[in-house]
Amino acid sequence: QPIRDLNGIYHTGFQIAQTTNRNGSRLSTARAFIRPFKNRRNLDIMMNSTVTKVLINTTTKQAYGVEVLNHGTKQVVYATKEVIISGGAVNSPQILLLSGVGPKQELQQAKVPVVHELPGVGKNLQNHVAHFVNFNINDTNTAALNWATAMEYLLFRDGLMSGTGISEVTGFINTKYNDPNLDFPDIQFFFGGFLANCARTGMVGERVDNGTRQIQIIPTVLHPKSRGEIKLRDSNPSSHPLIYANYFSHPDDIKVMVEGIRFALRLAETKALRRYGFQLDKTPVKGCESITFGSDSYWECAMKQQTGPENHQAGTCKMGPKEDPLAVVDHELRVTKDYSLAIFAILIHEKQFHL
Repeated sequence: QPIRDLNGIYHTGFQIAQTTNRNGSRLSTARAFIRPFKNRRNLDIMMNSTVTKVLINTTTKQAYGVEVLNHGTKQVVYATKEVIISGGAVNSPQILLLSGVGPKQELQQAKVPVVHELPGVGKNLQNHVAHFVNFNINDTNTAALNWATAMEYLLFRDGLMSGTGISEVTGFINTKYNDPNLDFPDIQFFFGGFLANCARTGMVGERVDNGTRQIQIIPTVLHPKSRGEIKLRDSNPSSHPLIYANYFSHPDDIKVMVEGIRFALRLAETKALRRYGFQLDKTPVKGCESITFGSDSYWECAMKQQTGPENHQAGTCKMGPKEDPLAVVDHELRVTKDYSLAIFAILIHEKQFHL
């Protein structure tokens, strides 16, 4: 496949991933879109504050504000139009549950008064899962972070310190379980390990150690069928919620990952990578020593022992029609039967995708 544009029309193939940076420095959403407007008269940003619950009229079932802990002091912020929850796939369902919106039985168990029974809150949790396949290469392991690279970054905002190394390369493929004509790949590859290391003294060309360098080819299941859930630990807003990820609980995810690992092994045998002396690290994964290394059974064991979840949780406030028992929001992102409470985040999508 030709080199693709990650945000273009076609996705199957390898490409350079775009990053959110400016002048060689990572640029967060807050720096890009909040800080430039922080002094606007119609914007008030409360730092070190935690929303404890959304205030909902028990008769009309409409949200009219939020209760907040600001530096330990309880405050109420009233809304004249809508309350928008944007706490991500973990905190948004937690806020709803603390507000009495969610599965009735779970709310009662957590001793939270039921305001609006909505069975889908916190359900349908999904995430991309990965497994690191380790390779040794015949590199000299020369330290790259020294005064020369530091000055290149400080003076010109360029060089090794301004990028993410081979992590900039990514690829999307179709396994035999996927229809390649759909251009909707089911495996993504990341690459890691070849990072700039610090020299002991800063001398140019100093080696970190005398060993070989190790890198990872990381297959990732893009459209997992396994589902988890988010539950309240108790009624205390400061308590972390219970997260049941249930990775690889669906057999299809295991099959797809095995195919991804097999592709990674073939990739290491290509002419382009053979010149770097790629050698598979055959150190058995702990807990899988009794299984024949390299067999499907071994890789199934390895992926479960060393599961690499990504930070792409989604689905816990699912969008769907009112006939869907697990739907939490409608097509306008408003909580079912509450047209003054809206949710905005990736957590609303029924099925996992990739940004």
